[in-house]
Amino acid sequence: MELSDKAIHLLARLSRDCRLYAECKGADLDALQELGLLQWFDARSSTTPFKEDPRPLFRLLLFSGRIDYFWVKSVENWRELVGPEVSANVDAIDEIEWAVTSGPLTGVGLVGQTSSRPRSLDASAALCSHESGDHPRC
Repeated sequence: MELSDKAIHLLARLSRDCRLYAECKGADLDALQELGLLQWFDARSSTTPFKEDPRPLFRLLLFSGRIDYFWVKSVENWRELVGPEVSANVDAIDEIEWAVTSGPLTGVGLVGQTSSRPRSLDASAALCSHESGDHPRC
């Protein structure tokens, strides 16, 4: 599957946790939606995903401002859908972001932390893991 670098970065973000539609809207989100890689959740009750993208319905009903109250995340089987090459790219992005955000920026601390972390990530285990209580769980 062919994805742009920006779409791969967005997929990496969405495979880790949910995001408000307003935080990640754009052409890359639309590309992921067209490939069937996204799930949509109502921010008021985020436990059950919509079966389809709710944006066309809200545009039809003229509730365009309400679209920003939706959570978006990747579908559970996104790795199967995108293939091993894109999955490897997403894992590489996750490794880099984890190394940058999880410890001191000293050479010794960074190396020590990255070597103790498992090489392969199970994105399904990392889905919707939020450190703060700001976001509802999916």
